[in-house]
Amino acid sequence: MKMSAKCFSEISRGKPHHCNARTKIKNLCALTPKSKEKVAAAAVEEKFHQAEVVSLKCDRGPPLTVQKPVKKELFGKKGKKFEPTTHDTMK
Repeated sequence: MKMSAKCFSEISRGKPHHCNARTKIKNLCALTPKSKEKVAAAAVEEKFHQAEVVSLKCDRGPPLTVQKPVKKELFGKKGKKFEPTTHDTMK
């Protein structure tokens, strides 16, 4: 099956297809939930390279704001850092 690179519609002989933004969004919304998550994660990750807080456009209503998670250091008892677990240390 061939697909349009612009609107993600199936392309075949005798089958009409309209390349426009509305069709592209409709076809992306028809993806499986797992695929939708992957597309959304890629978009958010790309935006995180530019800012710590990103805004995503929504169909209706205000934009969705997402903040980059803060990496926390793992500490054991009395503030000591945990050693990384490797195959050799798992005995």
